[in-house]
Amino acid sequence: MQASVVAACNWDNAFDVVVVGGGSAGIGVTASLLKRRPTLRVAIIEPSDKHYYQPAWTLVGAGAYDIAETVKSMADIIPRNAGWIQIAVSGFDPEHNSRNCLMRR
Repeated sequence: MQASVVAACNWDNAFDVVVVGGGSAGIGVTASLLKRRPTLRVAIIEPSDKHYYQPAWTLVGAGAYDIAETVKSMADIIPRNAGWIQIAVSGFDPEHNSRNCLMRR
């Protein structure tokens, strides 16, 4: 699979907030924003279709937690009313309020 860089990742102001990363922090920030302002248009940029709950991995190593319980479908984890852009971010351009994305072909 070849990856190419796409400049700006501009979605024509479709979102008020774009969160980069669908890990625990990105999911938590998105859920918090939508709880405070349900009308916000929020998207999460995350290329993976799986969410790994890494804080539990220490417990897995100790034998106190089942590793299968640390993996969930990203579609099931993303907060309701948030968009999911399944793409990777390769960089940011703060001067132009944009980011660069990797598109898979």
